[in-house]
Amino acid sequence: MSDFTDLEATNICAVALGFRPVGEYKDFETTKAIQMEEVLGGPKYKYSPLTDGASAFELVEVFQLAIDRFAMMKAGEIPTWGWRVKGGDTSYVHFSLKKAITICVAKMKQ
Repeated sequence: MSDFTDLEATNICAVALGFRPVGEYKDFETTKAIQMEEVLGGPKYKYSPLTDGASAFELVEVFQLAIDRFAMMKAGEIPTWGWRVKGGDTSYVHFSLKKAITICVAKMKQ
C-alpha cells in the first residue's frame, strides 16, 4: 500500500526532476497528468509518469532504479505477477510498472 495519492506522487516525482508544477489539478483523476514548466514563465506541458512510459522510464534512468518481476500472492492463492522497483533502500511492488516506478521515487524523495 502507498502512503501517497497519485497526485502527490506525481508532484514529488516532477519536483525531484527539477520541474515546477503549475496550475490547478481539477482534471487529474481523469488525465493523471499535471501541468509543468522547466523554468518560470516557460512553456507548459503535461507530466504523467503514471500513464506515460517515457516519463516513468526517465525516473528509472535518473534515479538508477532496479526492476524485477514479483509474485504477489497470499497463501493458497494463484500468483498474480507484479513489478518490484527498488532504489537505494526503498522498494515498491505493484501490478502496474509505471505506478511502481512513480511510488518508489516518491518514497525515496519524501
